[in-house]
Amino acid sequence: MAACARTSVLWAGVVIAFLACVAQGQLTQTSVEAFSRTLTGSVLAYNVSNEAKPSQPPTFDLWSYLEDGPNPYVKHSVPAVYVLAQDVNDILEALKFAAQNSLRSSIFSAGHQVVGVQLVPNGVTIDTRNLTGIDVDPDSQTALVQSGSSGQDLIDAIEAYNLMWPTGHIGSVGVAGIALGGGLGIGANLWGASVDSVLGIDVISTWQNNSADWEIVHINSTNYPDLFWGMLGGGPMLATAVAFELQLHPIPADGILTQAKAIWPIETAMEAFQWYYEWQQTTPIQLETEYALATVPGVGQVAAVSITNWDPENTTSVTEAFEAFLPQALAAGAAEAVLDEVTLTGYLDSYAAPGNLAYYINDRFLLSVPDELADSLITLFANSSGPDYDLLIAPSPNLVSKNNSDTAFGYRDTWYVWVWPFWARTAGGAAVDGDAEHIAWAAQGGEILDLYAEGHYLNMNRFDSADSTQTCFPPDNWARLQQVKTKYDPHNLFRPLDYYRTNDGFSGVAAN
Repeated sequence: MAACARTSVLWAGVVIAFLACVAQGQLTQTSVEAFSRTLTGSVLAYNVSNEAKPSQPPTFDLWSYLEDGPNPYVKHSVPAVYVLAQDVNDILEALKFAAQNSLRSSIFSAGHQVVGVQLVPNGVTIDTRNLTGIDVDPDSQTALVQSGSSGQDLIDAIEAYNLMWPTGHIGSVGVAGIALGGGLGIGANLWGASVDSVLGIDVISTWQNNSADWEIVHINSTNYPDLFWGMLGGGPMLATAVAFELQLHPIPADGILTQAKAIWPIETAMEAFQWYYEWQQTTPIQLETEYALATVPGVGQVAAVSITNWDPENTTSVTEAFEAFLPQALAAGAAEAVLDEVTLTGYLDSYAAPGNLAYYINDRFLLSVPDELADSLITLFANSSGPDYDLLIAPSPNLVSKNNSDTAFGYRDTWYVWVWPFWARTAGGAAVDGDAEHIAWAAQGGEILDLYAEGHYLNMNRFDSADSTQTCFPPDNWARLQQVKTKYDPHNLFRPLDYYRTNDGFSGVAAN
């Protein structure tokens, strides 16, 4: 029989309140305190049955702000134990503690998943954001990166060598999050998905029967190749990664990226899309492109086509294609077209995460974007009332040397589309801020996309139904991922493949 208990615990000088339901006798104050003494880091908070009611609710640094305020749309899950790790041994000890107490575990690192799935309900959540060590070898153009590192941490370490890695477009995105989720990162049109630039992963061998034997194992294409395959796109559900061996890539020798953007009035957004869709298909892979609908302050709704030149070789044909973009866009009816130059850090800054804005995303991978779909999406956007709504259409990564069966992530050579409303979050919460209206707009976009959809991107999934995870993988990849899950998570230490969000957090499990 499970017992629901509330507690607010002062540990290591930090007060965090928890509500959790755990099996009676499974956790005790004595056992948690004994566990804490094995750590260099801290147990920030934990749940023990029959404790006093907390004086404050739990708070976490999640991205969407949907969980903030009264009666929120998203209620994040609450772990039974929250560990702030200081080193890899802390992660290992926390995993052992979870196994010994029949609790699931999860890693909370720099992040990329948008709705808080990294907080495991009634389990052990391990915060690795203090593990940010990065060792760069500029000669081999590789780096060993600890799992708490953000994309900006990595760029700070490698930019001086004129090197990059396909991290998230926002610097705060975690290297672990984008690497394990597939990765629609910067420069992906040239270098492929983020998973295509992962050479190996250091994981803890939690598949072994005796936790005393658990150790760090380096997996790659020849050592535990099936687990390595699964981690590249399905990793958070299979094992715990503590470090990544990454293949880095060169950027232009002067460290400067050239960019261009053309803008059309919303009234000619369809013409802009038709021009972009045809133009993009003959564009060199060194040019990263996107078509977006957005609202520009003082201007109103617009359609925009953007390109960035990632070519490290300064190839003549690529340079000519880039230079031809502006006059071609203007000839196609663009009202404005501008050039820009940025450093790698400046490029990430241009995608900086918004401030105190709530958001809700609907996304799909598509084999193509027919005119009728584009027209429906443009009409949806033009009739929207939100000042910060965003709609994007862009090619997904397509590294010619990689097939969709080579990693668990399997949506290369597709188009990626998102419908993404942002809105101000105030103290009034969901009802005052109009969450229902904004979410309904995104849901309408999802219904339009479903007529053409192939699947979802794992890191942007809302996990709101039992088949949510399955929709993030092609059928053959999903079947293989299930086999890998069975083999490498025999102790049910990580979240199930059919884990989904319910009204009280991420507690739904259709089957184990």
